[in-house]
Amino acid sequence: MKQVVGILVVYVIFFSLGLILSLVAWRIVSLGVSSEDKLSSFECGFVSFQGSRLAFSLQFFLIAIVFLIFDVEIALVLPIPVVFDLVSYGVVFLVFSVFGFVVLGGLYYEWGCGVLDWAY
Repeated sequence: MKQVVGILVVYVIFFSLGLILSLVAWRIVSLGVSSEDKLSSFECGFVSFQGSRLAFSLQFFLIAIVFLIFDVEIALVLPIPVVFDLVSYGVVFLVFSVFGFVVLGGLYYEWGCGVLDWAY
């Protein structure tokens, strides 16, 4: 029991020391004076003509989410040939039909909401 307590004490000491050193380093770095030159973008030695922050495309984000959903769907469909050997064809057909219905329903819903339209 004393050995476990000793190990825990060593872990607590190292964790506390690491935390203190991290806070000291953060404080030293944050003391730097921020100027407009430091906050401006620097491109190949020239002052940029536009801001460094561009508008975020919500349409691109929505298409990425749709891609992610269908990518996960492919991962769920891949093991189906293995399942054919374990259960009857009727059960596999029913599960695959319900799964396909839910995915296609989601796709049609997104299409109806205009997520897949690129025109603004």
